Amino acid sequence: SPIISQAQEDSNRTVIQLAWRQDGTLAGGAAYRPTDRVIISIGVGYPTPFALQDLRSAFGEPSHVYAKVSKDASEQPFYRLSFVYLPKGLIVNALVADPTRPVLSEDMRVTSPTFVQASLEGLTTTMPQMTEKTLVPWKGFLDFSYYCRSADGSTNGCQ
Repeated sequence: SPIISQAQEDSNRTVIQLAWRQDGTLAGGAAYRPTDRVIISIGVGYPTPFALQDLRSAFGEPSHVYAKVSKDASEQPFYRLSFVYLPKGLIVNALVADPTRPVLSEDMRVTSPTFVQASLEGLTTTMPQMTEKTLVPWKGFLDFSYYCRSADGSTNGCQ
């Protein structure tokens, strides 16, 4: 391929990773079930992040938000924020400057679009942490704490 320089299967035989020919950086990959080798997700590694506004122009409003806070080894907060388009089978991750609490806005930068089967089952097969309890329906640019959920669906640990 003139754009992709290599395809490499991981040691667990569940992901094929692709690299850009220009500089060898990660271009994306496809995850598959090892039992039958059916692809369950395709991720794209764009070289530069893009604005959430651009994504909304192309795909409309997200259906859900996945927001989580965890702590690293030094007890500093680590924020995770993803916008989910469940009917379209699309997830993108916001770039979050840890330990800064993200502020949702049209201008925030997103990256790593991942395509999955367009259903909750398809999403949780690929992203097991994203469940009915942790996904919050999109209500616009509200505070991070509105969307934040622990694995049990509570807001414990989100403050």
